[in-house]
Amino acid sequence: TSQMISFWKKLYHKHIKKTRVQTVQLRGRLSDADNEFLKADAKKYILSAGGVAKKVQTTKQPIFFEVGFGNGSHIVELARVHNGALVLGSEMYMAGVVNTLRSSLRQEIVNLFVTSSDARVVLKKMPEGSLERVYTLFPDPWPKVRHNKRRLVKKDFIELVLSKIKLEGLCVIATDWADYADEILEVVQTLKMNGQVEETKLTEEETQNIFKTTFALRAQKEGREISLFTLKKIK
Repeated sequence: TSQMISFWKKLYHKHIKKTRVQTVQLRGRLSDADNEFLKADAKKYILSAGGVAKKVQTTKQPIFFEVGFGNGSHIVELARVHNGALVLGSEMYMAGVVNTLRSSLRQEIVNLFVTSSDARVVLKKMPEGSLERVYTLFPDPWPKVRHNKRRLVKKDFIELVLSKIKLEGLCVIATDWADYADEILEVVQTLKMNGQVEETKLTEEETQNIFKTTFALRAQKEGREISLFTLKKIK
């Protein structure tokens, strides 16, 4: 009926059309102890998307941002090594947030702050040219062909990241899925041709820190090659 058609049109335009394409699979539940930890010990280090943007706007420290830090093995080490920097991370999987903050607080790391907000929302709130580095390590590969559109690291995402990085700053991306790497390489080649970025390398220590993460070790164990893109913003 016309009333039903009208109802579905309104529903689509009000909710479905505005729904962001899911780029991460959320799993797991938190224990009572985890929830208590988040409300007490870790509360100071958990920010909203707006809270992250405010920190970025008010600090004079160099700023590193990690998109989807998982269980925290890379970002915690990053904050430990660069203890004079402000290290920020986004992770929608709350068990990862808990694990990361337990690890950082155990090591008395006080320069690491996290958010469970979508990284794209967080980045859009940040001032342009405010970040030293952005890491996107082993994003969800969505390996089924019909799900490829859900992959996070596409042209619009990389351009968003680059807009927030300072001149000479770095955009670091890693994946262990060959077809995903091919997609990223296509974007990188276009950016290089346009004179926006040049490829560079991390130090051996920084590279090894990435290759020791949970996803990197799993990839090596399962025989998948890791593709690491380190892009320096030059325009």
